[in-house]
Amino acid sequence: MNRLRYASLIVAIAIIVLAGCGGDSEQEPTFELTTNTPEAELIAAMDEAISFVENDNIKGLFERFSPPEDLQRLKDSSQMEGAIAQFNIFKGAFVEAMIESKTIQPEFNEDTTRASYHVIKTPVPGEHVVFGKIDGKWYFSD
Repeated sequence: MNRLRYASLIVAIAIIVLAGCGGDSEQEPTFELTTNTPEAELIAAMDEAISFVENDNIKGLFERFSPPEDLQRLKDSSQMEGAIAQFNIFKGAFVEAMIESKTIQPEFNEDTTRASYHVIKTPVPGEHVVFGKIDGKWYFSD
């Protein structure tokens, strides 16, 4: 994997954690949430991502939430351990950003395959947490 693509993957995974922490972990979503909606799927995905971090399974987080092509390149280049070590520095802030995102109504593209959360309390690059949907599953996106 070339260095630029590797850097993009790290940024895509860590984009919501590079600038610090914050947020209120006790907040509930402030918008209506019904089952089987893209919003509900994303909340479930964020809960799953938080669970991976809380269980100290960062490799599992990468394997589940890296887009398939990016994950394959990461594995093929034997740089998974380095990416995990880099992510571990920001995992607390990552959880805070996920928690804050769960309280925000996402903005979707036309075909509901890209969701962007404008976070305010948790400083993140670009002030957005972004997910992309591929083959029915949500992944981290940049």
